Amino acid sequence: MGIDIDLSATPSRHAPRRTRLARLDRPGSGRAASRAALGAAAAAVSLSGVAAAVAAAAPAVAAAAAPRTAPAGPSVPAGTGALAGAAARAADATTPRLGGGSLVATGKVAIGRAPGADLYQLVDTEAPNGAFYYSFGSTVEVVRGDGAPSKVLTPQGDVLALAATASDIYVETGLTVSEYSLPAVTLRRRWSLPENRFAAAHALPTSAGLVAGGGAVWAWTDWATDQSGFQPAYLQELTGATAPRLVDESAYPGWVAAGASGLYYENMAGHLVEAAAGGRRTVSHETVPTDSPIVVASGSVLLFGIEQPSGAPVLDRYDATSLGLEATAHPEALVTRVAETSLGLLGQVCQGSSCASSDVAVLDPLDATTSAALSVSGLYQLVEGSAPAVVADVAGEAYLERLALPPHGGAPSAHGGAPSSVPVLGARSFYAPGGVGWGTAAPREIFNGGDPSGEVQAITWTGWGKPAADGHGKGFIFRPTGGYYPAVEVELQAFALGHCSPGGPLAYTRLDIRVPSRPGAALGAWQPWGGGTGSICKVPGT
Repeated sequence: MGIDIDLSATPSRHAPRRTRLARLDRPGSGRAASRAALGAAAAAVSLSGVAAAVAAAAPAVAAAAAPRTAPAGPSVPAGTGALAGAAARAADATTPRLGGGSLVATGKVAIGRAPGADLYQLVDTEAPNGAFYYSFGSTVEVVRGDGAPSKVLTPQGDVLALAATASDIYVETGLTVSEYSLPAVTLRRRWSLPENRFAAAHALPTSAGLVAGGGAVWAWTDWATDQSGFQPAYLQELTGATAPRLVDESAYPGWVAAGASGLYYENMAGHLVEAAAGGRRTVSHETVPTDSPIVVASGSVLLFGIEQPSGAPVLDRYDATSLGLEATAHPEALVTRVAETSLGLLGQVCQGSSCASSDVAVLDPLDATTSAALSVSGLYQLVEGSAPAVVADVAGEAYLERLALPPHGGAPSAHGGAPSSVPVLGARSFYAPGGVGWGTAAPREIFNGGDPSGEVQAITWTGWGKPAADGHGKGFIFRPTGGYYPAVEVELQAFALGHCSPGGPLAYTRLDIRVPSRPGAALGAWQPWGGGTGSICKVPGT
């Protein structure tokens, strides 16, 4: 994109004019948005308008961020991922608001030092099971739970963007996106992206992003052709077809979010757009605060921007279907990054007018009121995914820090009482009255109460209480000639810590399973429990 210092977005009919957040993109990074640049731009706008903002934003060092990812995609049902499942979580009403106290860090893992101590090169994504995939160049590594990083693959070329689902990882290098199956990391397919017709011949993207959700994988690519700040990004839909489908030649790069039915993004004309898998597009009638963090939460699309001429932070909430403006709120502090997680909506929130430091806090999706704020030393960026985490920068060394609700005796919830530090598996009412094991901690058996395919016995769990817990047990699969095979080895993964009901116990709210096709065969791809969204809080259709 180059340096974007244009602060003259078209006014909305329902709110004062918004400013674009100052940005500085770096080759090889995903979207790069500087905390310092954001704060400097906001302060400059409030002091003396555009001229001061230009002077303040230009020298600011940008903090590179991961391409937006939401774990779903062509190989899994639409709307089952982390950001892609935001609307589904809101509909389930499973996420509580916290009261006093703060979030807590439950684990810290060193993920390496970027070349030249330059964290701008960090590209990362989080799978729905909490696995954190990342790259500082040409190698992709993964952190599972609080374990040490392990190498996943070395693609040909530097990694520009990553996305992950429960069964696949997507890697963009140059103008190529590759899909690999997990856990074997076997190449499934490749897509070749078109060159930008406004860039030099054979020029490679300087920034990119991948998003899995809404029934497809979406790729945006951007070329820094000059310093005007107006190079549009190409946005494309990747499905099972060999050629990608061009969605938009004029997308605003960086800030995108997957919903249950498609991808939300901003275009260069200053409008909010929803692109659905297969071709339908909905465009807002009003202009929006472009170059602003965007997230789907509580059934709405939220954009966090800066208002002109006051320089005050603003939250605009849009209807997820019509894209009409629902409400505008003015947060107390600037929000520079957001994520819909199992703990609710989390935000990276500036401290002070210069935004020299920031905290991570729970945000109320209605007005961005903060609670449970946690100060993390060297906070670099909030990880976007269902398992709450941040990346911290300590003298050029990057660390992944997992976040959780306070342990027993910590901050009470808004509904009273202190949350337990030992989670249960889903809701006790799940498949009641015939269900077994639901709503209990580390159950040895789970059963839906129907046929044997909904039962797993002799389960042993590892990592119970961490963002994701792994289970091994005996399950039953159909025999082609009828009936069931004898019990076979199956694997389970419980994740998405949260609450199944207001004031209820801390619980894993999602469960995935993988089984062999026959006794002795390798385990297949991860699938949501029960074949729906994987929610174990509420039976689908009830």
